[in-house]
Amino acid sequence: MKLFRSIVLLACVSGIALAADFVVVEKGVARATVVIAPDPSEALEAAARMLVEYVQEATSATLPLAR
Repeated sequence: MKLFRSIVLLACVSGIALAADFVVVEKGVARATVVIAPDPSEALEAAARMLVEYVQEATSATLPLAR
């Protein structure tokens, strides 16, 4: 459950949950970056990596992960 909350928080903080015209992937090319704190908790880092993996599985595009 903590991991799910971290993913939801990550989505909300980055704005992807609310922006209707926010493009994450376009024609197989990543158009967004997942940004986390320089020293994230293990749960937050795992959630960010899981988000990257899910997007990659769904679109074949790999979102960059930045700190």
